[in-house]
Amino acid sequence: MKHLFSKFSFHKMDEMEIEITLKAKSYAQLFTMLSLFLWAVYEIIRTVLQEDYQGTWVPWMILLISLCIESLSKQILQNSAIADDEEYETTRKQQLSVFRITRILMAMAALLVAVGIIVLWNR
Repeated sequence: MKHLFSKFSFHKMDEMEIEITLKAKSYAQLFTMLSLFLWAVYEIIRTVLQEDYQGTWVPWMILLISLCIESLSKQILQNSAIADDEEYETTRKQQLSVFRITRILMAMAALLVAVGIIVLWNR
């Protein structure tokens, strides 16, 4: 199996390759988020200007779900990384409070999207 991986140039990445890959992924995610946001704003403008156009809520849902997944996974991974370290006890408590605030904001955003969908659906 190792021979097959080496034949296709699969190998364990070093620190520089990991950093380059993470930067490339963050740029790609930024482009995706910006594109989804612009698409969603375009749909809102189109819905407002055209009376018979119903609009779509797909870009908002994809945008909100990806932001929720990113923030939750980041906070969970940070929490698990410093879980047993006494040096970061105050940082951990601050992160837990930020985690609670983030969950509340996500719930409010989901409620706002749900209300928007209902309003657009009934138009």
